[in-house]
Amino acid sequence: MTYLQRYIIRRGDPRHIILHVVGAIWGSYFLWLHNWIWAVAVILFCAIVAELLTAKLNTEGLARTTLGKIMLLHLHPVNLTVQIAGGSLLVYGLWNHSTLSIMSASSLILLGHLWGWNKVNEVLQG
Repeated sequence: MTYLQRYIIRRGDPRHIILHVVGAIWGSYFLWLHNWIWAVAVILFCAIVAELLTAKLNTEGLARTTLGKIMLLHLHPVNLTVQIAGGSLLVYGLWNHSTLSIMSASSLILLGHLWGWNKVNEVLQG
């Protein structure tokens, strides 16, 4: 497995997901208040702790599970592009207090996940 594949697999671990959600919640709060320093600090702190907690994860074993296969779909260029565009729009919407941008970004991010879930049947059958 490549480094990027192992990295994406680790992001599927529940500890990683929980810490990223906590970082996103607090990061969103600080972006809303126009406080870049605290937004970046809390997101980086949660990301570092998540990486430390999942550093010794058996990525080979997890990659063979349904969750692992779903996580590897996030590396597809279409999925990456949609998710990055959605994330960028979300940061912009939070900073500008734009409800329409936040809703559009959230929809775009979820559509990226929907695309991945749509492809998971092909992966599981193949």
